[in-house]
Amino acid sequence: MVSSERLKLVVIAGLLSLNACSREVHDTAAPPRPTRAGVQVTSPQQLSKLLEQRWTLDRIRKFCIPERRNWNGCQNLVTGFHKGQCKVGAVWEGELFKGQNTGFDSISWYGDACDGLAESYSLNAKRGADYWNLEIGSPEGLRAPPIVEPPFDQPCFQGRR
Repeated sequence: MVSSERLKLVVIAGLLSLNACSREVHDTAAPPRPTRAGVQVTSPQQLSKLLEQRWTLDRIRKFCIPERRNWNGCQNLVTGFHKGQCKVGAVWEGELFKGQNTGFDSISWYGDACDGLAESYSLNAKRGADYWNLEIGSPEGLRAPPIVEPPFDQPCFQGRR
């Protein structure tokens, strides 16, 4: 049997936790804008170049197989929601391997920028009616290698169905 003193401590600790969560969720003050460690992307052209280096045509072709086609019921990146204290928000877009014969109708990206710096992007490839979402990321994630051969059982892949 639990002592009444111990029970009181458990209840008080739980209430303090709930109060801390409540403050965190309902705090309307904008947090200070974090400094961007690593890659700072200052133009759509720069992001296109970085994505071409990250996602070579060989990597894109390896990713873009029928089992990894995107399921239309999955949400892609929604733009217009900027981090922190953004003064000037913009939606950027670009095309990879422009003017080259890639075997795709398009390899393109779009994403958010804030105060002249990229915040997020979604990289996509299209061939006929087939569409692949290669990744949704941010400049901070560009330092890690891309996931070129994810398992087919991912929630947004048609191979799962």
